[in-house]
Amino acid sequence: MQRESTSDWLLSIRSTSWFGYRPDPAQYLATLWDTKSTYYPAGKQKDAQSDQLIESGEAESDSTKRYQIYRQLADRLNEVASSCFFQDGADFKGIAPNVQGFVSLPDSIVRYKSISLT
Repeated sequence: MQRESTSDWLLSIRSTSWFGYRPDPAQYLATLWDTKSTYYPAGKQKDAQSDQLIESGEAESDSTKRYQIYRQLADRLNEVASSCFFQDGADFKGIAPNVQGFVSLPDSIVRYKSISLT
């Protein structure tokens, strides 16, 4: 693995306002860890093996094979210690009695189309 920093480690503390739960790993893995991603421009890991596993997982349609690929990717990301998540933020929603059609979904994305006020 090649690091952008000339020192042994580059500690970069970041706060993201929202990323949301995504049931398919292909919806977020490349954004967070692929070398080509611009999501974290500084301190980006450059690891060809991780990039290859991300691309293989995105290209594979067989769920059993995808699971095996993503399991290998998880092991690789743990090995290179690319990230350490210390909090998965809270998901609070306040609802008034006159709000109709609101559904709290596991991905924490609010679907406004079905919401109305009475």
